[in-house]
Amino acid sequence: MIKSEELKLHNRNEFTSNLLQTYGQNPGFVLLESTLDSSDSRTIVFLEPLAKICSDNSSSYVESAEQKFEFENPWQAIQDWLSPAIEYISEFAEDQSIPFSSGYLGYELLHSLEDVPPALSDLYKVPDSILYLYRTVIVIEHSSNLAKVHRLSLDQLPKPIWEISDLTKLQEFKMPELNKIEHFDLQLLEEASNFSKASYSQAVDQIKDLIKAGDVYQVNLSQQFRLPYQKDPRLLYQALRTVSPVGYAAYLHFNDFSVISTSPERFFKSERTVITSSPIKGTRPRLDKPGEDLKNLTELKSSEKDLAELSMIVDLIRNDMGKIAEMESVRVVSHARVESFAQVHHLVSDISCQQRHDTSIVDVIKALFPCGSVTGCPKVAAMKYISEFEQTTRGVYTGSIGWFGTNNSAEWNVAIRTGIVKDNVFTFQSGGGIVYDSIAKDEYEETIAKALGMYQAYRLLVES
Repeated sequence: MIKSEELKLHNRNEFTSNLLQTYGQNPGFVLLESTLDSSDSRTIVFLEPLAKICSDNSSSYVESAEQKFEFENPWQAIQDWLSPAIEYISEFAEDQSIPFSSGYLGYELLHSLEDVPPALSDLYKVPDSILYLYRTVIVIEHSSNLAKVHRLSLDQLPKPIWEISDLTKLQEFKMPELNKIEHFDLQLLEEASNFSKASYSQAVDQIKDLIKAGDVYQVNLSQQFRLPYQKDPRLLYQALRTVSPVGYAAYLHFNDFSVISTSPERFFKSERTVITSSPIKGTRPRLDKPGEDLKNLTELKSSEKDLAELSMIVDLIRNDMGKIAEMESVRVVSHARVESFAQVHHLVSDISCQQRHDTSIVDVIKALFPCGSVTGCPKVAAMKYISEFEQTTRGVYTGSIGWFGTNNSAEWNVAIRTGIVKDNVFTFQSGGGIVYDSIAKDEYEETIAKALGMYQAYRLLVES
């Protein structure tokens, strides 16, 4: 059964930060939150992991404190072990949608779905995917300041990998005072990239040649940044969530690395049989002067290039959805609305469908993964060129972070604005879609604008 209780919070952010301080260094700790100030925002904290579902190169397995099962591939592990476990739990959840599994699905899982050669090198050196099934989850609705604690109490559950104590007695999280930096010198950021400005521009021009030849229509090209970092990764997350408020922030900790994400983009959301995806395409940097910032926003809304790029990806996702949708149920709910964040303005569309009754949530992910907004079009051709031009794996970046819950519920982000802290190095990436009329200089500057939130949070911490 599921035991649920409510905790009235004095300060929601303080409670979340203290959970992060108390349990955030335990393997399998996951914090998902919207850091935007909106009425439907919420925070989800996953505690007391029962089993780990991991895929690393050719090895896929499920491991608990007592036993370990091998599987042929990551999708089989999710389909044959995790999904039945959540379906069983759903019997005790009645009509509620309660998250009980979380983790990440890295970009490299594409190789288990499509015949795409891997990149030449792997600087991340993390598993392709890690998911956990949990005994305890805390859901905090921001509008009410209530924390709902849901806990499984079933006899046949495996022993938790680690356990929690009294939630009313948490360690206090103290964020160091950060020095103000009036100007962020971008030279350090640019020097930390695996591309120089010239080599990125050259790659853009080469992709444009491929587009002119008809080999591909769009390729998402990213650069990878690696910066030395020896402080607690939780501090970096706290700084980043302040610098860059978004709808899909995440902090995940594993044995030897932490994942930090402040993504503005939804990969998909499942509410029983309704699937919704919200791709982003089109970017303009935020500017300090209101008049100039408004000019940038207005220019984005009327940009033929950006609107065409977004329409291309919307069509790609509609086609992907068609693999798992009821006949004629795929529709564009909204198109090219503007969402503004701390560093950038974006164009966003929403596409939805009714999930076909003979498909599972795993089928949904396999049909959509990775999100077309971070690959290009056609998807397989674009991913082949990504491996060729980027030359190193993407790790968690442009994969997905999120949760599976009872009654076919799920919500996953597109893991952009996402980095990893491992071996005293902070590694993250930033990219953009290259199309026929792309200008190399503008594309490079767009990737820098998207990387600014990560870089600013980093600089605030290392210089304090």
